[in-house]
Amino acid sequence: MRAKFINEKFTEKFDPIEDMGIGLIPAIKKALQSVVDKYGLDTSVDEFFDDFYIGCSIYYEKGGMGAYYSITYSENGLEANFTNNKYPDSHSVQCDTIKEAAELIKEWLEDAKENW
Repeated sequence: MRAKFINEKFTEKFDPIEDMGIGLIPAIKKALQSVVDKYGLDTSVDEFFDDFYIGCSIYYEKGGMGAYYSITYSENGLEANFTNNKYPDSHSVQCDTIKEAAELIKEWLEDAKENW
């Protein structure tokens, strides 16, 4: 039996791992989408990439208050993040798993829904 090999060239515009729906960004996006679905939020899950972070975020607003909630990955590891747009208030918490980060964001959203 002969072995068959597929040699595939990767480019910046094509990432077959992500296109298959596996990998870090699709997993983060899926976790945040589950938060959006659970709370019936009228927001999208946005991906972002820069020189230091990769990740996804959602935005929640109520009563004039608004905040971005994100799960990011950098050389510091995986983090759940909260950034309030009205007051200079933000939190970043190191997490071991994407599920842990999503659960923390759910807690922050519960607090926002009750207190804003």
